[in-house]
Amino acid sequence: MTTPLLLRSGAWALALCIPAIVHAQIPNSGFEQWDPSTTPMVPLGWATLNAVSAPGEPMNERVPGHSGAYAMRMTTRQVAGTVMAAAAVSGSFNGEGFPWSTRAASLVGKLKFHAGEEGDAGIITVSMMRRDPITGVRAFLGSGYLAWSEEATAWTDFTVPITYVNEEVPDSAVIIISSSDAAIMGVGTQLTLDDLQFQGVATGIGRDEHLHPNMRVSQRVGALVLSTELGGFRTIDLLDATGRSFIRQQAEGTTVTIDTSGIPAGVYVLSVRTADGSAWSQRVLLP
Repeated sequence: MTTPLLLRSGAWALALCIPAIVHAQIPNSGFEQWDPSTTPMVPLGWATLNAVSAPGEPMNERVPGHSGAYAMRMTTRQVAGTVMAAAAVSGSFNGEGFPWSTRAASLVGKLKFHAGEEGDAGIITVSMMRRDPITGVRAFLGSGYLAWSEEATAWTDFTVPITYVNEEVPDSAVIIISSSDAAIMGVGTQLTLDDLQFQGVATGIGRDEHLHPNMRVSQRVGALVLSTELGGFRTIDLLDATGRSFIRQQAEGTTVTIDTSGIPAGVYVLSVRTADGSAWSQRVLLP
């Protein structure tokens, strides 16, 4: 028996560490566990905006799942006269996320989606981070971004590819989910999720994995220049590693210049929606 041999050899500490490494996972990834002490209930391991929900109309709610008993349905609602998208963040809103030590290639899962207003989209953002042991500063290593706008009444597979900026291995991950695109936010838009998991191992540094071959991005001092052959642009977003939008711009035509002169240096995700309804994203590094 392997374990007794390990223990007899004095390697008991290693034996105790192995299960923690093997079983590391996204907390409550199937949304099976909900806190019954809150009204409305919230999924354990996730921060939501349920505290601002109107009574009886939770923004994040427990519903029958694809596998297991439950899934999480997120609904964009009007709260006190303001349209608000439902949000869910792994861990807490401070962005610390959860322990993760693999260069995962993608986040996958199951979803359902209904847009309350044409053009709305559910947003899923993934960030991989690593804390410097000396300074304590958390560095951004990679990200993935998905804007889902297709009607899906049955459970449908989704994939969020993750692009890395260097060869380092993360020690934590953050998943941020929104029921709506902040530029549209249609009341009644619903995004339902289940069976989240990281898949595969990324090798090397990702560059343009998400960029459509008929789209180009070039950088100038203080600006990004985008061009496309997909019938023109519709909206352009520049998001940081936590999914916060720095630039949200309505766009027309086949060439657009984005002013980035006031944006701090760092790694960002450029999310583009074109006139034909397609959505694409790419990592960009602003000097």
